[in-house]
Amino acid sequence: MTAQISTLGELLSAAGTQWRAYDIGRRITKLDKKQFAQIESTSTPYPYPLAGHAFLAIQF
Repeated sequence: MTAQISTLGELLSAAGTQWRAYDIGRRITKLDKKQFAQIESTSTPYPYPLAGHAFLAIQF
């Protein structure tokens, strides 16, 4: 039985890809994987909202 993938970070890691997450709202800022995982799990708020929304880019 395989584990259920519930977030984008889990999907990218399970696929064996090298990836990075960036905030592209007000300026381009790298988000580390730990911070991105906390944002995905809603344990920490998105640090740089623009007009109340998150603008993200994933590079893999």
